Amino acid sequence: MKPSQKLPLAFGDSTVPSPALRLMYRTRSTGKRKAPARPLVSKLRTEMENAQAGYKQAFEAYKEAGNDPIAGNKAAKGKDREAANTLNELRTALSKSEAAADDEWETF
Repeated sequence: MKPSQKLPLAFGDSTVPSPALRLMYRTRSTGKRKAPARPLVSKLRTEMENAQAGYKQAFEAYKEAGNDPIAGNKAAKGKDREAANTLNELRTALSKSEAAADDEWETF
């Protein structure tokens, strides 16, 4: 497909494609797959696994304390902090990537 061709949407008469379609076109037109968020996704996966293990330990602490919610909360505190920070980084990276795709599409 040539950059000058318009991509019709499934509904309506508009010929402005969605951000996902623009990103797909950019990937196909350049022949390169741009995945700046991929390392963050891998990092998030590891941190979520660590958080899951931490929550299991916190649950055991809760049960050992006679189902005391204060003990469970204390044991679980901060277990997902790193994953939450990485999730925010990932969200920002994806937003920037989408904005770059929008800008790149407009230059065609």
